[in-house]
Amino acid sequence: MKIFSDKDNRHFIILVIICLIIMVMTLLLINNHNKNTIYDEFNGTLSQIIASLQEKYPDIKEEEIIAILNSPSHDYDTNLLKRYGIDPENDFLVAGLNTKYTNSLLLNILIVIIFGIVVIFIYVYITHKRERRISALNKIIHNINNNIYDLDITENSEDDLSNIRNELYKTTLMLKRAALDSDQKRLSLKDSVADISHQLKTPLTSISILLDNIIEDDAMAPEVRKKFLKDIRFQIDNVNNLLITLLKLSRIDAGVVTFQRQEINLKNLINQVVANMAINLDLKDIKLRIDIDSSLHILGDVSWEVEAIGNVLKNCIDYSEVGGGIEIVGTENQFFVKLQITDHGCGMSLKDQRHIFDRFYKGENSGSSSFGIGLSLARTIIEQDSGFISVSSTIGAGTTFTIKYIKNKVK
Repeated sequence: MKIFSDKDNRHFIILVIICLIIMVMTLLLINNHNKNTIYDEFNGTLSQIIASLQEKYPDIKEEEIIAILNSPSHDYDTNLLKRYGIDPENDFLVAGLNTKYTNSLLLNILIVIIFGIVVIFIYVYITHKRERRISALNKIIHNINNNIYDLDITENSEDDLSNIRNELYKTTLMLKRAALDSDQKRLSLKDSVADISHQLKTPLTSISILLDNIIEDDAMAPEVRKKFLKDIRFQIDNVNNLLITLLKLSRIDAGVVTFQRQEINLKNLINQVVANMAINLDLKDIKLRIDIDSSLHILGDVSWEVEAIGNVLKNCIDYSEVGGGIEIVGTENQFFVKLQITDHGCGMSLKDQRHIFDRFYKGENSGSSSFGIGLSLARTIIEQDSGFISVSSTIGAGTTFTIKYIKNKVK
């Protein structure tokens, strides 16, 4: 039953039962003592009467006395008893038993009252204890409502209030974690807004200056005007690319992106990425070597993987010298499929390696047009879609990006 599942209810019922047992046993002992007393008094008086009869009437037979004593009868001579000072309606036959009976009755009533008071005390104590626990729960709820998440959980019982306290503890942990996450996200958002403002300030300022020059200088040479317009177009493209990348990151962070995972042939995936980067490769005359077995497959979202790997390859192209080379190698073992993209550019310092995937981080050798957000997007996509990415580099000896697609996500 539900009532027995609560610890306080169980304790109260057990204590009441114990009290009842003690009370009943006490009453039985007292009544047994009183019964023996009555037997002794009555039998003593009766034996005196019999002895007097036998002394005064020696001819009376014992059988007659026994028959009289053992014959059950509720009929008696009231007047006869009254002549001997006995009121049959209020007195016992034996003198003195009236007082003993009254005392016994009063003692029984007193015992019942005492045990009733004990039961009431137990009830009040348990109720007060429960009220204190409920008050503590109300205080916890009040603290939670006021964003105070300090909760000392010391109870380990299984009654309803303890279960509620345990649930409150779990809720408090979740709310505390949510509050910390909210604070971190708020700080992150603040930093991101500051970074975005900083990143947009330079191109927008440049565009504003170029437009002012075009507007104010009516005699500007056509070739200078054309150059200014190209610069404006370049800066607009940069801002557009930044906003598109930020939009993608915000969608992933908000959890509105659903990665459509499917089996992907790794070599075909790289060929698609290379095709998208063909112009960038041609502009710097980069020699590309691809070593990927056609049997290698990963599980992931094709479009997002193209985006991620494309950003990694673009970084390698940007850091490569004109006429340099890039190798893309795919291997596998029993744990993961590994894709490595290596350039032979200037490399990066240990500091750059630690922060290269941070948003808006720009390395020591990054170009002026870099916003430092492409690799951050690449890591976000790869870690949420299929695996994880790392970087290793040596100054003057190039950089290697390693993407590992975990086997439990690989068909």
